[in-house]
Amino acid sequence: MVVLKIGLRNLISHKLKSVIVGLIIILGTFLAIIGSSFVASVSESMKKSIINSVAGDIQIYSEDARDRLLLFGGGTDLPGSSNISFIPDFKKVKTSLSSKIDNIKHIVPMGINSAMVPPGNILDIRLEELRNAVKENDGARIKALKDHIASIINSVKRDFWKTIIGTEDIAEDEINARIKQIEPHLPDELKTKSHNIERALSEEFWFEFDKEPFESLEFLENKVAPLIWEDTMLILTYIGTIPDEFQEAFDLFEIVKGNPIPEGKRGFLFNDWVYENQVKHKIASRLDQIKRAIEEDNKTIGSDRELQSKIRFNIKEVREIAHQMGSISIKELTPHLQKLLKNDENDIIGLLKDFLKMNDENFMERYAFFYDHIAHEIILYKIKIGDVFPITSFTKTGSSSSVNMKVYGTFSFKSLEKSPLAGNFNLMDIMSFRDLYGFMTPEQIEEAVHLEKEMGIFKELGRDDIEALLGEQLWVEEEIGDIGFDEIFSDESSEDLDRYEMRRRIFDKTYTKDEMENGACLNAAILLKDPAEILKTMEEIRKISREDSFNLKVTGWQKASGRFGQFIFVVKAILYAALFFIFIVAIVIMMNSMVMAAMGRVKEIGTMRAIGAQKRYVFMLFLVETLILSIISVFIGSVSGIICVQVFNRIGIPAFSDFFYFLFAGPRLYAFVKAGHIISAFALMIIISIVATLYPAYIAAKVTPIEAIEKE
Repeated sequence: MVVLKIGLRNLISHKLKSVIVGLIIILGTFLAIIGSSFVASVSESMKKSIINSVAGDIQIYSEDARDRLLLFGGGTDLPGSSNISFIPDFKKVKTSLSSKIDNIKHIVPMGINSAMVPPGNILDIRLEELRNAVKENDGARIKALKDHIASIINSVKRDFWKTIIGTEDIAEDEINARIKQIEPHLPDELKTKSHNIERALSEEFWFEFDKEPFESLEFLENKVAPLIWEDTMLILTYIGTIPDEFQEAFDLFEIVKGNPIPEGKRGFLFNDWVYENQVKHKIASRLDQIKRAIEEDNKTIGSDRELQSKIRFNIKEVREIAHQMGSISIKELTPHLQKLLKNDENDIIGLLKDFLKMNDENFMERYAFFYDHIAHEIILYKIKIGDVFPITSFTKTGSSSSVNMKVYGTFSFKSLEKSPLAGNFNLMDIMSFRDLYGFMTPEQIEEAVHLEKEMGIFKELGRDDIEALLGEQLWVEEEIGDIGFDEIFSDESSEDLDRYEMRRRIFDKTYTKDEMENGACLNAAILLKDPAEILKTMEEIRKISREDSFNLKVTGWQKASGRFGQFIFVVKAILYAALFFIFIVAIVIMMNSMVMAAMGRVKEIGTMRAIGAQKRYVFMLFLVETLILSIISVFIGSVSGIICVQVFNRIGIPAFSDFFYFLFAGPRLYAFVKAGHIISAFALMIIISIVATLYPAYIAAKVTPIEAIEKE
């Protein structure tokens, strides 16, 4: 008790030393609580993002895998590019694990792969519309489309020659003059392309079109449409799964547009981020992005270079709008633009360029005008909900295969709508995934054998031989998607009709749950009832795998998610390194302050030694002073840290990039503090304070009365 009283008196009497040391301890405690809270909050948010969107708590895949399972890809590799082999019989694995392990809540089959989707350019689309108008003998529609197509081909010619000349900023008259100079010296291939463009623009061509429209359409489709270079090829990453089970298992999954894939049906769901940023018209998508940045992030066009860049790109690509609008639509739009812009110009390109020169004052008005008057006249989405489109991917043997997919809608993961990392995955049914990847169920093998018999070319085939024919099988579906079932059935022989009818039945078939589960998958996500028991459950899965010869690799969500799952270790390492540096500096400063304080108290210490105080007493006195100061300072630092974390919990830490949007599981990180964070910070700072006091206390304990007199 006496030591405590003396210690308190000394702290009060040596205010400067007490304040310096106390502030250091307060700052260290504050940073320790803030840092540990931030790491824990990010860890929980990231865990929520990954586990409840794609990974589950545990991932299983084949022991024959050559690569490690990385759900989000690795380095520059796309997701699904790793060679992880496959699980040959998912149903057998699921039945065994579900019946033997009580902690398993869901087991969802999966496969991740990437595919190419060619949605076609504007000329392709208008030519298809013209073909249909010719079939229906719709004269007015034919005339309007012919005018529109001629306008597009004129733009093709202009872009073709601008590319050869090597400049964008060149007048029409100068282009024509340069053509006469350059054309004779062109390579034969470019001469042929130029000749095809000129033929398509000639009066003779359109005169012949009225006589033989389908031959003319074929020429335009094969010789002119390919000259339009647009970055319309979509590269889609998709998950093949059982859609209704996926939706039930992953809590963050929600339908945004359209409808879910009907239970047991083949189909495709776009991730809404992909749909809005890659499938949507580029100019419309950029306008949406600018609007969100203004409304949600409080950005301004005048001060933000990224938004200014989007405006410049929209102006540069103005022909993307003009190409897609017919002459009637342009005539109707022109007076509206003239009125809005107070501009009497009649050239639609000039008006649209002026319209797209948006700033903070006119953006909202012009954004509304775009969707009221322009959006419905252009191809707003390359693939619309309800469309059937061909998707091409690579099988496990490296050959390409294609199937037709019907788009039922779009989905997102709640709170991750804006994240391209979470929004990178689209969804398809597992039956179509198996077709694309080269797997065949027993039913498909039997069907393939029947098909070959019907075609009259059956021979004795083993499973490997039939699988080798899979690529040949799939082109039939693509052809169906391109020309339609009714046309096929009206022109084909009975044998071909049987073949196409069989393909049509596959496309329209409703599969049972057993049929969808009874086959191969690349990997499977396991969600647990009690995630705290993950290590125990993983060991149980390994044991069952060995007993039942499933040959499974078992990995947790962090390892399966690759660099994103490991990011928390990087954050922790950086935090702990920073705290370690701060604590070392704190120890040095505290030690120097206490040494100076001890040297300044030589007379006081000598007097205590002269009246009988032992070295041990003096040593303990310094430790007690530090302990009292530490407890008070740690308390203040802890309260300050807790208040700061609660403020962050209330207002949130904004995600300043797409990457942090994913890590924070939303637009903001709502930090929290646990009792463990406070206890750890308290204990750590007390220990550091005591360690920093040992040397000064040792020096003080060595002071003798004689040294005090000499000092005096």
